[in-house]
Formats: sequence, structure tokens, C-alpha cells
Amino acid sequence: MNMYYGVRRFVVVCVALLSITGCSDFFPSKVHSTSFDASKIMFDKDTYPAVVLGGGVGGMTASVYLAMANIKTLLVQGSMPGGLLTQSLSVRNWPGEIESPGMAITDKLLAQARKQGVEVQAEQVVGFDTSVWPYLITLASVEDPARVRTVKALTVVIAMGALSNYLGIPGEKEYWSKGVTNCAVCEGGLYKEKTVCVVGGGNSAIEEAHYLAGIARKVYVFVRGNSLRATDNRKDDLMRLSNVEFVYNTTIQNISGEDSKVTAITVLDKKTNQEKKYSMDGVFLAIGFRPNTGIFKGKLALDEAGYIKLVRDQETTIPGVYAIGDIVDPVYKQAVTAAGDGCRAALQAHSFLVKSHYGAQSIPAVATATKSITKEMVRKETQQESGNDSYVDGKTHEIKSLEEIQNLLKTSTVPVVIDFHATWCGPCRAMAPLYKKLAERYKGQVAFVKINIDDLGGFATQYRIQGVPTFVFVKEGCEQDRIVGGGNTEKQFAEKIDRLI
Repeated sequence: MNMYYGVRRFVVVCVALLSITGCSDFFPSKVHSTSFDASKIMFDKDTYPAVVLGGGVGGMTASVYLAMANIKTLLVQGSMPGGLLTQSLSVRNWPGEIESPGMAITDKLLAQARKQGVEVQAEQVVGFDTSVWPYLITLASVEDPARVRTVKALTVVIAMGALSNYLGIPGEKEYWSKGVTNCAVCEGGLYKEKTVCVVGGGNSAIEEAHYLAGIARKVYVFVRGNSLRATDNRKDDLMRLSNVEFVYNTTIQNISGEDSKVTAITVLDKKTNQEKKYSMDGVFLAIGFRPNTGIFKGKLALDEAGYIKLVRDQETTIPGVYAIGDIVDPVYKQAVTAAGDGCRAALQAHSFLVKSHYGAQSIPAVATATKSITKEMVRKETQQESGNDSYVDGKTHEIKSLEEIQNLLKTSTVPVVIDFHATWCGPCRAMAPLYKKLAERYKGQVAFVKINIDDLGGFATQYRIQGVPTFVFVKEGCEQDRIVGGGNTEKQFAEKIDRLI
């Protein structure tokens, strides 16, 4: 009994000492409120009471709640405005919507955020410093990564999501966006009446296969184990489809191709240890995600899988910093749960600011509400009507028909740059401002046109387009070069264009 009380006293003393020293590893949420005094902060244009990192459903929800509380808020959209939901053409579990394209939902959220006065910027995080308060966040322009700035934030909401996992096998990198992808909604339309496969056995694999089954001639689903992990009730419907075949106990060994397209995969049967080659046009990966937390290592506490640790609701181990959505959630990964996280984080941030003596009257007012932006307005902003007399007027021109693009390529006396895109593609939308800027820069020298693969899929197939966005550089009717994917800089485009003119 005496030994018990002795140990108990020792533990109490240790806890008291740790509390006095403020050891954040043991008591991450216990910070003296007197160390955060917003009344002493000198506010300027780069100082924000709240900064939200990530423009998906959770991030936009958080920014709406913050702005409605009259808190000046910066929303950093990242490289995929709207987040992963924009890649879904059919969302059937969003409250109040029987069925809706994901982009229709995210467009409404973005319009709501802008109307409340949220400042929205096409930037991504390249630096994060929590050693001082206000916290320092370094941001780079999505359009031109060389344009960097640092902002100061009293509170931060991290909503940067998760990244897809990869197989790490020969051919995967070489044929990425040339037949290998991780988004059926993004690129499935390019595989009409072709043979494709989905790699994975979870819910995402079922969703990808279900979508592809309505497009492709044949869909294989390669599962590593001897059964599916998926709980999605659509798996039973999928198994009844004549053009879908499940292959269990398999490992993809190699992806091979010719020129710029996938032609086959090699699969190992783990039971017989025999390899089999399948002719294949497209490989869709559905093997899970990893949280986008690399930049936060050493700054915030992470769990063994790399997800941000939470100590109270959405609060991280740093006071005033909150995390939401897929970057903290390895289980549910739903848009609606991310939105709920965003609400909680915003309310917690508001509470933190109040306790830190923040007052709306002491800082610049929230920006005047902007006009509501609809999906059609976004499309009109980035898709200029085709001119009757010239394609080199410093604007981008949306091609309306196969005859129009064929005539242009046949008769053009200047190089032509073609932007193969889709309205549901987040990276396509992110690249649109840069493409527009290039058209202005090369006015009179180069024709910049846009082709929606959903409208002119046959022409996209003719040009071996395996993913969007893809930019093809043409001179005298012949392709000279191409850029696949988003995230490229103005300099990278200029180097290719300058060689043509």
C-alpha cells in the first residue's frame, strides 16, 4: 500500500513539473492564453486573422463560417480548386442533392465563400513556420511558382487533403497520363470500347470500376487479396456485369507500351507464382491515399501513417492551428465529413481569436462581397468565343467542331497550341489563367485554342490524348511537342513556343 501511494505521488509530481515547463509533447493543447494577444499585432495587407489552406469542400466550408463571423479570411486553393469532389460526375450522397456533378457542388460553395467576402487565391503552401506568432506561411503562385510571398496568420485551418498511392513498378511512371492514371472520372471517357483495368479492392476501386463499366468494352479488377475489402453495396451489381471480371490474389508486376500509350500489363498470380500478360489500354490505380503532410513534419505532431494528430476536436498540437478532412481522416474520407470538420475548425478558430483579444474593429474590414459566381460564368471566363477572322488576337478560342480545328491546322501560317481539357477537370481550370496569359503574350504570333474532350473525343483520340490537361504544340500541321498535366510554369511553355516561332 505504501509503495502504491509512493508511485502515485511520484506521478503527480512529474505531471506538475511537465505542466510548469509547458512540455507540448505531453500537453499540446495547454498554452498560456496571455502569450497570444491580438491587440498588440500590427495588421497590414499580408496579415490575416484566419488563413485556410486548401480549397476543397472542408476548406471552403471553414472559410464561409469564418467570414460570416466578420473575420478577414484568406482561402489558399492549392493546385486543385474544389478538391477531389470536382472529379466526380455523379455525387449522390451530398445532403439535399439527389444526384449532382461534384463541380456543381463546389462551384456553389466557392460562390458562397466569395459572396461572404473570402479572399480566394490560386496559391499553394511552400513554407510553414510556427516558431513565431502570428504564424508565417510562405505561398507560391500556382500559375508561376517563382512568384512567392509570405503571409502572417493568427489562426490557420489546414485542409490540404491526401495524395494517391502508387504501385512503384516499371512502366508506371513512364506511362503516367499515357494510359496510367488514378481518376476514372477524369479520363475514363477516353477509353470507350477499350480494355482497361482497376487495381485495388476497396471502395474506391469499386467506384472506379463501376464508372468504367459503362464506357469500356472490358474492365478487369485486380485484387491483391482473396476477397474485396470494399463495403460499397455497388460491388454486387458490379459482379453481375458481363464486361467486368474480378481477378484475385494478384500483383501487377509491369506496365508496358508502345510509343506513347499502354499496351499490356504483366500480372503475377500469387497462388501459382505464374505470370500472365494481359493486353490493356488503360490502367486505373485505386490503392489508397497518403496525407499531404510533408511540409508539416517537425512543425505539427503526426501519427505513424503521417496524418495530423488532433488533441481537441480539430485542434492540432499548435494552438490556433486546426486540421480538417482527409489530412486527418484515414477512415471516412467523405466530402460531408470534411464539411463538418470545417465548421468545427472555424468555430474553434473564432473562439481562439476572441480569447486572444481579437476585435474586428481593429483590422481592415472584410472585403466587399463579390458577385456570385456560377459554373457557367467560370466557363465563359476561360473559354472565349472563336473569332471570325483570326485566332491570333491575344485570346483563347474554344473549338466548336471537328471541321473548325481541321481547317485551322491545315491553313494556319502560325504555330497552334491546343489545350485539351474538360470542364470537370480541376487542374484544367487551374491552368486556364496561365493559358490565357500566354495568348496575350504571343498575340499575333501563335494561335491558342481549346478543345473539350467531352465534345470532340474523336479528335482527342486521334492526337493520342490519354489525360487532361494536355497541351499540344503544332507547326505546319504537325505536332512538335506536348506538355501533359497541370502545374507547369509560364517559362516552361515559353521555351517550347519560342522554338516554334
